[in-house]
Amino acid sequence: MSLPVFVTKRDGSRVSFNSEKIAVAIWKAVVAVGGSDREKANNIAKIVVEKIAERFPNQESVAVESIQDIVEEILIKEGHDKTAKAYILYRNQRELMRRTEDMVNNFEVVNQYITQEDWRVKENSNMGYSLQGMNFNIAGRVVSNYWLGRIYPKEIAEAHKSAAIHIHDLDILATYCVGWDLKQLLIEGFTGVRGKVACKPAKHFRSALGQIVNFFYTMQGEAAGAQAFSSFDTYLAPFIRYDNLSEKEVEQALQEFVFNCAVPTRVGFQCPFTNITMDLVVPKHIANDPVIIGGKAMEATYADFQKEMDLLNRAFAKVMTEGDAIGRPFTFPIPTYNITPDFDWDNPNLDSVWEMTAKYGIPYFANFVNSDMSPDDARSMCLSGSEFILVKINGKIKNTTIFELVSTFGSEGWCENKFDVQALSLNENYLVEWVPIKNFLKTRLTGLVQIRTEDGKLFKASSNHPVSVLTPQGIIEKNAKDIQLGDYLLSLKSGEGVLNKEYQKIGSYSLDEDLAFFLGYFTADGTYLKKPHSSLLSGMQFTFNALTLTNLDKIKSICLNKFNYSLKEKKDSRYNLNYGYFYNSELANLFFSNGFEKHGKVSSLIFNSPKSVINSFLEGFFAVGGYAKKQEVHINDKVLAKELVLLYSLIGKPVFFKERENSQVIRLMHKKGNLNKSELGVNCLDELVLGLNKSGMVGLASIQKYSTQTKLFKKIRQGAFYPVRVCEIIESNNTEDFFDVELERNHRFVHSLGSITHNCCRLRLDNRVLNKRGGGLFGANPLTGSIGVVTINLPRIGFLSKTEEEYFNTLSHLMDLAKDSLVIKRKTIERLTNQGLYPYSSFYLRGVKEITGSYWANHFSTIGLLGMNESLINFLGKDITSREGHAFAVKVLNFMRDKIQEYQNETGDVFNLEATPGEGTARRFAWSDKKQFPTIVVANESAFKNKNAAPYYTNSSQLPVNYTADLFKALDLQDPLQTLYTGGTVFHIFLGEKAPSKEAAKQLIKKITNNYKMPYFSLTPSFSICPIHGYISGEHEYCPICDKEN
Repeated sequence: MSLPVFVTKRDGSRVSFNSEKIAVAIWKAVVAVGGSDREKANNIAKIVVEKIAERFPNQESVAVESIQDIVEEILIKEGHDKTAKAYILYRNQRELMRRTEDMVNNFEVVNQYITQEDWRVKENSNMGYSLQGMNFNIAGRVVSNYWLGRIYPKEIAEAHKSAAIHIHDLDILATYCVGWDLKQLLIEGFTGVRGKVACKPAKHFRSALGQIVNFFYTMQGEAAGAQAFSSFDTYLAPFIRYDNLSEKEVEQALQEFVFNCAVPTRVGFQCPFTNITMDLVVPKHIANDPVIIGGKAMEATYADFQKEMDLLNRAFAKVMTEGDAIGRPFTFPIPTYNITPDFDWDNPNLDSVWEMTAKYGIPYFANFVNSDMSPDDARSMCLSGSEFILVKINGKIKNTTIFELVSTFGSEGWCENKFDVQALSLNENYLVEWVPIKNFLKTRLTGLVQIRTEDGKLFKASSNHPVSVLTPQGIIEKNAKDIQLGDYLLSLKSGEGVLNKEYQKIGSYSLDEDLAFFLGYFTADGTYLKKPHSSLLSGMQFTFNALTLTNLDKIKSICLNKFNYSLKEKKDSRYNLNYGYFYNSELANLFFSNGFEKHGKVSSLIFNSPKSVINSFLEGFFAVGGYAKKQEVHINDKVLAKELVLLYSLIGKPVFFKERENSQVIRLMHKKGNLNKSELGVNCLDELVLGLNKSGMVGLASIQKYSTQTKLFKKIRQGAFYPVRVCEIIESNNTEDFFDVELERNHRFVHSLGSITHNCCRLRLDNRVLNKRGGGLFGANPLTGSIGVVTINLPRIGFLSKTEEEYFNTLSHLMDLAKDSLVIKRKTIERLTNQGLYPYSSFYLRGVKEITGSYWANHFSTIGLLGMNESLINFLGKDITSREGHAFAVKVLNFMRDKIQEYQNETGDVFNLEATPGEGTARRFAWSDKKQFPTIVVANESAFKNKNAAPYYTNSSQLPVNYTADLFKALDLQDPLQTLYTGGTVFHIFLGEKAPSKEAAKQLIKKITNNYKMPYFSLTPSFSICPIHGYISGEHEYCPICDKEN
């Protein structure tokens, strides 16, 4: 058998077969693992050559990959595993180097850009064809190669290369779109990066706008997509009054701002992709906050500046309506206006907004009238004022209402805590500790949710208050309005480690276990004796019935030993009662003045006592009214009952609590023994999940089954809370004052009867619900956005699938690849952020990092789709406007939503579903598919066949281009589809040749928001721009004014 004469290289070229090159490659692998036997390397090379001759007999040429495969095979077979691993690594490195060299040395890269043959030239509609665009394109090819060759596994890379999916923004090693917190910028200034210019917080309107421009340009350098600010007009309006600016001066400042935002100085000859959300009316959740000027809170609140907001919105719309020097519209910043149910359509201050819309169609409109979104998404996270919170003030533990706490140490809106006040907090090890309160919040909100758990405990919170929920993946936060029956909440099981170790003092007496029992018994069934005609007390009376008579001797003993006093006894045979009288005016008044008042709150001395003292106090109380068999006590005093419930939890003996109109029931949780099946018992000391099944008691095995993660189970078992199931939810539209706190760390705190929920310091998104992207387009809400986007090629699925089962199997597989790629990207971006690659992002996201443990936890992993219409045509033979096609489109979107929910549960990351803007992807998918599958139908099939037009697919699940001139027919078809997306989706309403009047534009928007659930939409009138005469209404190939003049 003869050896091949040639070796075929990867580029198709051929070189002479040379066995010495094989020996050299093996020797390099041997050296890499510390080997030194060159002769052995040569012998292995001989075996490889023999195997080549055997496998490719009398063959003229053999592929280089085949030779390398044989080398790996022989190395492993001969027992040289380490050498084989080194060879494989060397082979991969050489492959990566070849790709990079090909990328850098390939002159066609430049030529393809210059001739605009590369689809990437048009992938981003914001990037102009230019020298800087070419430079960015070339650099982007290298970065893209890095993603596909180094970061992503082969299957994902191949899926992208084959155009089965499209991984967006491969040309930049960064996240996608980001919503920033404008209030944070106004408080901190543009700063935070060592060695870079630091700006103090802006004191003036122009300074604030200048910092925003610099912020946009700088942050755009750390992200691929949109940079967004919410409540732009709300936060900037106060500067106008403080600077005493006229409307003309405001207009000039905003004109400078808009022109500065439009300068193409970004890499790639682009301006930043910017979005600003206008509130128009001060939002309720901001209204009572103190305004920020120069980084400091002023006395005035944002509610006081509606007049300035109106002025700002008039001036901004006027600037945008005028356009640039030749009447060309400004592309950025894109303003988004929130349309709420109480929107004032007759407000003359908005005339300029309608004029801008009618002329250019610049704004996007967010529909909060009929959609399931809210402009207050992820805000308004507070508790009702009547809820109790356990705090430590100047080292003393106190159980107080959150209303009393905030009223004492805070004020309206956000207020910094300047006192020694701490809250009981759950840390990352699931143990409780005292943590300083950083800020207090008081705000007025609409929407109250009352949540009761199966241990009888109830708390009241605002709709968006983040509630901690236990899942098999760990603890997550859900808004109160999204809590469901059966969710597992957290309830305090033990305050081990946070209680005081030393006895408290009552006068000269130590509040030890005996005195605590004495006072507990008295609180349950004692009476203060009063002196006639005096406010002073003369003594104390104890009552003993037949069941509690055994306690008489213990009380007598305590009186004698503690106070050197013999208790006076009296028997009432009529009622079979015994009375004990303690005639000591000084002690009675001492006990009363120290909080042992018999009714209402328990003395704070008990809360500040050691665990053994609290336990004795509770034993004394239970010794009076406790039903021994049922282990329960009935109490008329509701406030007192709630205090006792919390004390039981603090000492590791949580109880059932039943709140009734006239009497409250506290039932001890049995450690052993049978319970009635009607009861929902739980042995918290053995870490049983309350209400997990209907039989009542739940064993250790059940929670092990419930929590598949051993580490999580151990943390719960050793932790300070127990999981308890939600059994009742009551929602109402009450408008009232709500309160909350922000902790310095941990951010989960104990309140009410031991409930543990999250404070409202920063946005925390729930990954159990398909959230709208931060409540806004382009990640507009503060500190949210998207980590990356992957789009699925639906037309190819439709073309290749023969059955519905095959269609959904293929879609599922591609979505799995998209999910895996986004998980990898999230980890990569997070790692690079920790390494300092995005210094400004890490500074302004440090609060999210502190709470969640990662910078990008609030940013979605986004999956999109393209070509739904063509997918239906290729699969069903009918388009999206048909009944069958429309129904199948709904089915596909719901399938994708369900898959995304699975991904959230699986990964713990937040995902959303986006209507991908086609841009270059629509063309890339269509070109690739036409090359591989010539008979596949594209959107412009006729033009492709007859006019050699470039093929493309329809965006997302949009209607075919030019399908209908009937706007409302289009809305009727699109409305059910648009509302199924949970990420970016915009319905562009093309108005044709005749531009509407500002009144017509306003009425059209009003009709859409009142009759459709469409979350986002824009009006797109037709207009032309003449270099000489500027703006001309309608579509014109040639300027009609120029034609007339010439």
